[in-house]
Amino acid sequence: MKRSQAVPEEPQQAPLELCAIGHEEQVAGNSEVHVAGNSEVQQLRHPELICQEGQEPPRDSSPTQQAESLLSPRSKATMRTLEDLSQKLAIHEAKVAEIIAQCSAPGRAVGPLKGQLGQQFGLVDKLLSTQVDAVSTAELNSGKQEARSSRKAITLRAQHCLDSIEEAKKSLD
Repeated sequence: MKRSQAVPEEPQQAPLELCAIGHEEQVAGNSEVHVAGNSEVQQLRHPELICQEGQEPPRDSSPTQQAESLLSPRSKATMRTLEDLSQKLAIHEAKVAEIIAQCSAPGRAVGPLKGQLGQQFGLVDKLLSTQVDAVSTAELNSGKQEARSSRKAITLRAQHCLDSIEEAKKSLD
């Protein structure tokens, strides 16, 4: 026959809940909080991780930050890649606009302008076909729609840039 032993009860604490904060915020946290429980002290790097019962978890200040915190790491990486590609395309668009402005200047040298337009055409086409088209959204869940719409917008901008280059080359003939 087994003897039953009385299990000592632990003192009651206010229940703790996990708060909803993004992974990047957790990684970026620098301050420490000391939470007393029984006779032990626990150190937590992120004060947002623990909320007392009845407290609201901290909220991000902007809807963009809230939406971004809901994205998976893979979706965030894809969105960063698309943002980088958008910035690269913006640089090419600015160069094309500058070259097109030179096309309408009096006394312009047609040969170098055609060469510059051809160079930009090749760079934008390469960006579109090797980098933008290489961004896959099939494996994404949390940011799939946002990534698709961003990739589509970049593709449309690149195509518009290519069209304006072709029009400028025709006007030089």
